[in-house]
Amino acid sequence: MFKSIIIVLLSTFAILFTYGLFQKSLKVNEGKGYDGVYYYQITEQFAKNEKITSYAPFIYRLGTPFLVSIIFEDYIFGFKAINLVFSVILSILIYLLASLYLENKIAILTAIFYQLHWISGVRYILFDPMGTDYIALTFIYLCLYMISKKINNYILWVTLISSIGVIFREIALIPMIILIYNRYKDNNYKWSFINLKNIYLVILFIIPFSIYALINLSEIFNIFLTKTNDYNSITSAVRWIYIKGIGQFIHSFFNVYGLLLIIPFIFYNKLKEFKNQFELQYFTLIIIIILALIGGSDTERFIAWGLPIFLIITIKIIIETKYYKSRVFYYIMLTMILTYRLFWISPFDNFEGISKVPFLTPLSNEFHFADLFTMHGNKKFISFALFQYLFLSFVTIFLTFKWKNKED
Repeated sequence: MFKSIIIVLLSTFAILFTYGLFQKSLKVNEGKGYDGVYYYQITEQFAKNEKITSYAPFIYRLGTPFLVSIIFEDYIFGFKAINLVFSVILSILIYLLASLYLENKIAILTAIFYQLHWISGVRYILFDPMGTDYIALTFIYLCLYMISKKINNYILWVTLISSIGVIFREIALIPMIILIYNRYKDNNYKWSFINLKNIYLVILFIIPFSIYALINLSEIFNIFLTKTNDYNSITSAVRWIYIKGIGQFIHSFFNVYGLLLIIPFIFYNKLKEFKNQFELQYFTLIIIIILALIGGSDTERFIAWGLPIFLIITIKIIIETKYYKSRVFYYIMLTMILTYRLFWISPFDNFEGISKVPFLTPLSNEFHFADLFTMHGNKKFISFALFQYLFLSFVTIFLTFKWKNKED
């Protein structure tokens, strides 16, 4: 295992170094990006011992700005450094989680495959360093590994990690929800508040939730935080459900998972067969899909939170069905080169108003980066890319069933 972790680390550093030669950070707002403007503001206020005053929901994610303020003088570099460190750790956790279900070599490739995507891991951090996702994601996947492996005292460890994690981003509450679901599953899908173990778990859940609630209450009562907008999480969630159309939402999944997306649907029987083995992973993925729907405008970024889980499940299906023996599989992998933008960087300069005709993705480094996201991009070109994905999906389904009939 130690040798495998070294291989994962060296591969991640190789990806970081290779793309780092070409990929620069967004130049928007002096390199702060969009959400990063607020994280930068919070970091400055921490450094000056001022009251934290900024936009919600960014104002509730205090952990990374605080760390940057006490360690670094260059805040943009600080965000990049911290996020890259945790993204590297995340690679190791993805390998460890994958190794529970896949052969060792395949588990290594799964971790590498995650880091190669333009929307996830080190490549995205090079493009947009001013985020708070990666510490929280590291905590989530550490907890998911602990729960899946059932290490000693994993319930207490997950509670501790989640309690720390919510200071960085609210999604760190996900492992506690997984714990409760896991208990519900182990209890034959029944729940009783009379059961002492259930009561114990609910009490533990209250700990990280209370920490997050205190952060929110300190803003509501204007004690430590001051919100400068009228953000409300419930109205925001309803608004995004209303705004995100079904076509746009489906396209976002294709932008992240590519044509691999259709494999679990084609081999749906295998999904059902793997239910006992992957039930917690299915549940986690469902939570992430819901968050992608009710979260902000960068739908692809939220969907990418579940990319490691999706890869583990899909690769397991490919191996069990021997789909890798089909020529169709290699055609899918060729299209993944485009989905992953392996030979193109994310455009960091402000090519305002410049769009390129896509083949699944714009095959260029010089276009407005908004066209990488279904919510922000040129709707004419975004729609054309969705049509391409749907057409290739139908071709893939047809060829796959043809292959399956031949194999049978």
